[in-house]
Amino acid sequence: MSKSKAKEKKGFDISRKTVAAIFIFILVFGGLLLIATFKDLQVSQFLTKFSLPKGEYYADDVFGRMFETIGCAPIYLMLGFAFHIIFWNVFIRVKDMLVKYFLLAVSTGCGVAAYCVMYKDVLRYIVDQVGLDHNSVKTQFVTFSMIFMGCITCFLGTLAVRNFKDETLKKLLSFAVAVILIAAVANGLVNLIKIPMGRPRYRGMNYEGAQSIGGFKNFKRWYEATAQPDKNSLIWYYGSTDACKSFPSGHTCSAGMSYCLIMLIDALKITDKKKKIALWVCPIVYTGIVAVSRIMVGAHFFSDVLVGGTIAFLTMLLFREIFICKGSHFKGE
Repeated sequence: MSKSKAKEKKGFDISRKTVAAIFIFILVFGGLLLIATFKDLQVSQFLTKFSLPKGEYYADDVFGRMFETIGCAPIYLMLGFAFHIIFWNVFIRVKDMLVKYFLLAVSTGCGVAAYCVMYKDVLRYIVDQVGLDHNSVKTQFVTFSMIFMGCITCFLGTLAVRNFKDETLKKLLSFAVAVILIAAVANGLVNLIKIPMGRPRYRGMNYEGAQSIGGFKNFKRWYEATAQPDKNSLIWYYGSTDACKSFPSGHTCSAGMSYCLIMLIDALKITDKKKKIALWVCPIVYTGIVAVSRIMVGAHFFSDVLVGGTIAFLTMLLFREIFICKGSHFKGE
């Protein structure tokens, strides 16, 4: 067999595997979404049974509340890591001093901002769940703590990445750009869908105020859009201004940013099987845990977390193909 024919044969085999993987994904996702379509409410009733008291908006389950607090962390950690990589690539490769210092300042500022938002998110959930009042002193303390911890984390992260070899930093530059785009597109898409869909959360319908307007009679399937009530009505009937933003799950999508770790396999040409397995399994397990916790606290339904996590995964695959693999899976290389 000639070399050209062997190459064609190899390309055909790889393309066939890619098509098979896509087919399996569609089959599995479609099957789970079909189950969620008809069993959303029952799944939530089962998982919230021992964690969300009747008439309450917030659950009293430690597991669920913990992941409600830290579940979004991967998006901020991945963004922080991406900006550290950009910082050192700029520091090493950009020669124009004016441009260099400008880009260093931007990447540092973005890194600090990512960590600050992460700590703000964590502190906000702690304040809401513990039931602390939002007076000016506590607000100032939260703001100061957020900025202080954000700056320290960014400083330590930048120092840690400094130890990477120049070759490794260069390989990771495409990874960093992909991470930023994945975060923007995936979470932008989730937030774009949430408001027009207006799906009531399980815990919102469970809230005592919602009983006067039918409680769980207001349950909507994931594909049924409904108008968002005004803020005063949301607080009065559901107990929170975000009570009708159930579909899709932003927490699960943010947790799904951990899927970006899978891109490291191709970016760094990792061949060790144990490392490759770990980079696939860890993000899947973490995202799955966050997804289950979101249902347990009544924040989301099965279909919400399924679609939220899938948006993150598919967005990662898209930008992985564009920036890391550069279409090789489809070219047969």
